[in-house]
Order: sequence, then structure tokens, then C-alpha cells
Amino acid sequence: MPLLVYDLNGDGLSEIVLGGLNRIYWNEGAGKFRQAPLAEYPVEMFDAAILADFTGDGHVDLVCVSEDRYPRIFEGGQDGKFLQPSRRCARSQLELPKSFTAGDIDGDGDLDLWIGQYKFPYVEGSMPTPFYDANDGFPSVLLVNDGKGNFLDKTDAAGLSKKRNRRTFSSSLVDLDDDRDLDLITVNDFCGFDVYANDGQGKFTDVTDQIVDQKHLFGMGHCFADFDGDGLLDIYGIGMSSTTARRLDHMKLGPADRADINAKRSAMGYGNRLMFGRENTIDRRKQRVYRQAAFNDQLCRTGWSWGTTAIDFDNDGDKDIFVTNGHSSGRSARDYCTRYWCHDVYTGTSQANRELLSLFGDSLRDLHRGEISWNGFEHDVLWMNDRGRGFADAAFPLGIAFEFDGRAAASDDLDLDGRPDLLVVEHSAVDRQTVTYRLHVLRNRLETSNNWIGVQLGESPAGSPIGARVAVTYPGGRQIARVVTGDSFSSQHAATVHFGLGAATRVEAIDIEWASGKKRRLEGPTIRRYMRATP
Repeated sequence: MPLLVYDLNGDGLSEIVLGGLNRIYWNEGAGKFRQAPLAEYPVEMFDAAILADFTGDGHVDLVCVSEDRYPRIFEGGQDGKFLQPSRRCARSQLELPKSFTAGDIDGDGDLDLWIGQYKFPYVEGSMPTPFYDANDGFPSVLLVNDGKGNFLDKTDAAGLSKKRNRRTFSSSLVDLDDDRDLDLITVNDFCGFDVYANDGQGKFTDVTDQIVDQKHLFGMGHCFADFDGDGLLDIYGIGMSSTTARRLDHMKLGPADRADINAKRSAMGYGNRLMFGRENTIDRRKQRVYRQAAFNDQLCRTGWSWGTTAIDFDNDGDKDIFVTNGHSSGRSARDYCTRYWCHDVYTGTSQANRELLSLFGDSLRDLHRGEISWNGFEHDVLWMNDRGRGFADAAFPLGIAFEFDGRAAASDDLDLDGRPDLLVVEHSAVDRQTVTYRLHVLRNRLETSNNWIGVQLGESPAGSPIGARVAVTYPGGRQIARVVTGDSFSSQHAATVHFGLGAATRVEAIDIEWASGKKRRLEGPTIRRYMRATP
């Protein structure tokens, strides 16, 4: 990781970039790929990065954090290759960057960056405190672009300092309230959602408690789509669902002197949350809010979830959801989860503690040796959407209910046949010293009579596809989509929008609006093909 999927050379086919291997798999079509180094110069990066045009020349650049812990930019060329050495592009030194998201936050025409950081529990005998609202990690940073790929830390000035020490696994700059500027959502371990509204000038206000009714989860990844077909964007946030936490709640067990932890155990261990976008009227003013789906129990419990992607795998016109799961599968199914919920969650603080470091070392020894598991042997899930009325798992009949421990996940129509494919990174740890990764590319071979159409949003000096909104209108239906970054987990999706059309045989129009406000309408486009559009 990171797993980045993007059309680097503008030929309409998405390349696969594995940053941790310094590799590009150039897409040659029909499911064939050619392997090559990512850059002519060595690349060392943490397991998060982003592809976008940060210099405004119409070519895709790569920004990552290197082993010196500074953000660096590899400027791209016309053919999508990175031929020049990277350069330091910001003065902010980071510790454990886990999430990159880009967007024009201040309307000046260039792409800015939010980099979310993580901090592991147990390190030096510390534990996230409180476990349901921890703000004791390494600080995340908002970097504002000068238009040439040089960035300044504007976190304080933007109003994002108060909760910048979340343990963030994923985040996205995305227009959540349809006011044509990019808001910020962060998905955090030991907390859940944080949502910030943008005033259009790059100043943010924390609106989490006003617009989200169920914010708690051990947040890992997330994805966006209009899952119920009402024309409003919805959010699916994933984390860890715990049978142990539910069992302890049912038995009403827990230390009497830790009522705060006992009270939050149910919400934090509940699992994934599907939040539907809704219009509410507050003080005679319409406001966008996000409310948990009434049927959320159907799709909350996938296990210890990491990467996720919205995908219309059967082209029936509604977005389905893929989730990859599993934390640590050892040589035994004996599970550390009980130890965590009965002991560790009540132990320690945000401060280092040498005695607790020794204690945790003893209690975690079998897990680190691979003798036992922690949420191991959990199957991947494909939630099949029933027109926004509910979901059912279709992973087993489709042959993708893998039992390996998954991490990054993305979807893309790699062979342009109209059937979105899946990419999943497998994590395998025999012990803490022997960790391997494997990329699974899963080609969609499902045969249906359903139609489809897609749009590939290209790079241009006139504007980036990031932040664009796309709508397709056809007899009996209308769908929306957004081009966002930072979703899933240690992943990036291409700037390609795919729509299943079901039985519809024609499309009336495709409307595209870039983040700059520029618009384009494609009248009567041909179905079963991808259109290409730039500003």
C-alpha cells in the first residue's frame, strides 16, 4: 500500500500503482498489465499517497510522505511518467500519515491537501483516552497550495486545530451540503466521524453534532454514493463490530467505577454505519443532515472492516457496497478481542507508562507471535442494494467472500467492458517481523442484460476532475456521483464515474460540473461506452 488506481497517461485505461513496491502496472487493455518502476528514482513512502495535478499543468503528480517524514511531490509528465526526482513540497514533518485527500478548499483554482495521521494504541504503554473520543494522536495537517505544488500549513487559520489529533484512518474533502464548496469529513479510530463545513473561503466549522445523529465507531474506511436514489449523497462508514462488546452489554457486565466506558461500549462496538443524506428545516432554513438508515442492523456487522467501495456490480442502477475485513488471523481461532474488552479498554491513559508497556507486552505476546487471532478469519462482504430499502450479502455466490485479512480496497472498470472490477490488498502476518501483502485483482464476469454508461474525467490545465459532480438522466431515472479522494482505506479511485442503467435503453443527458463551477452537458450520449470530458 498505498493502492492507487488512476489513468496516468490519458488513454482511458486506469493504471494500478502500488506505492509501497515502487511499481506501476500500466494498463494495456483486455486485462493485461505491464509492470514498471513507479519513478526513475527510489521512492520510499508511508502507506498513503495521492495522485492529482497539484502544479496546474494538466499532468498528474504524486504526493507522498517519504522516510524523512516530509511531504514530497513527484511532478508528472505528458506520458504519465515520473521522470524527475521528488522535491520537498511542505515544511510540515509528520509521524504516521494514513490519509490524503485533495480539493480546492478556497476557490483559487488549485488543489489543497488534508493529511490525516494515525497513532497506534499500546505504544509505550499508552492507550487512546477516552476510547470513544480520543484526541491524543499525531496532528493532522491542512496544506494550502500556492498553485505550483508548494504547500503551507494553514490548519490553525482554517479552524481545524481543535480535533487535529484524532487517530484518522480515512478522510475526504467533499461537498456534503450541496453549496458548491468542499467540506471535510474524517473517519477516526477510537472516535468515529468528524464533519466540518466549509464557508467557501477555506474556513471550517465543526458541525458533527448538528448534522450526524450516530457518529461513534472504530472508524477505518468510508465511501460515498446515493444509495437510496433520492438525489442526495450518502455516507457509509466502516469500523469494527464486536460480538464481545455486545455480549458484555447484554449481560450488563463492567467495572462499576468506569461507567463512562461501559455506556459507550455499545455504540463503539456496534460496527458500520450507513448515513442517508436528508433535508431538514431548522429555524425556517433548510439544512443537510445525515441520519442512520432504519435498517442499518442489516449491514453493520462485517467484522473488523478496513477498505470499502461503492460499486454497481450488476448494473441495475443502484450502488452496492464491497467491504474487506479481518484484523489478524493467527494459527488459532482463539481471539484476543475478549481480553481487550474485559481489560485493555479500562487500562492506561494517553501518557506513556513503562509498567503498562511491560504488561501489554506480556498480554499481546501470543498475538504478536501469530499463535492466536484478533478478529481473524472474517469474510469479505458485498452488500447488494435493494433500491435503498435494504441490503443482502452476495459475496458467497459471487465467489469473493475471501477469508484473508483485507486492507486497501478499490473498484474500477479496468477492462472497460462496463462491469466494474475489484482490487483488494491482502495482509498476512506470520508474526510481527514477517508481514507480507498481496494484491488481488478480481475481474467482474457477471452476465446481465442491464445497460450502463460512464464518464472519464480527464486532467487539464483548465481544472482538475477532483471535486466534480456528475448526473445522468434517463427515462425513469436520475443518478448522481462525485469525484472524491481519501475514501476507502490507503486507496485512491480513478476520476471515472460509472452508472448502471438497468433496463433503460437510452440516456437523455449527462451533466458535469467541475469544482471551478464550469459546466458541460452531453445530450443523448451513446450507452454502453465511456465518454471523456475535461473542463
